[in-house]
Amino acid sequence: MPAGGARSLRAALDRARSPVDSPRESLLRVALVDAGIPEPRVQLAIRTAAGMRHADLGWPEHRLLLEYQGDEHRTSRRRWLDDLTRIRLLEDAGYRVILVGVADIEDDARSLTARIRRALV
Repeated sequence: MPAGGARSLRAALDRARSPVDSPRESLLRVALVDAGIPEPRVQLAIRTAAGMRHADLGWPEHRLLLEYQGDEHRTSRRRWLDDLTRIRLLEDAGYRVILVGVADIEDDARSLTARIRRALV
């Protein structure tokens, strides 16, 4: 592997987080960090009235969560209903939940970044 390739691989590995449910969640997290947003935690465990639930990304100190909604969240009735319940539980636990889709990261997440900046204040 050329030296530049090794550096690129090392840089990518340094930015990897686990556990993550989808590559888009990782792209979202990296876009936010690149835009100067503090790095969110991944798969943040939240205690709710119905037990522990996990948010895709979040800043617990600001009680702010991001939920990435891929196409499966729209096409699977069961997934959609489960999402509605989980989001309600997270909100009832005192968290603000921002739903994110692919359009939010297509423009380098500029609009979303501005929204998150306002929410983190």
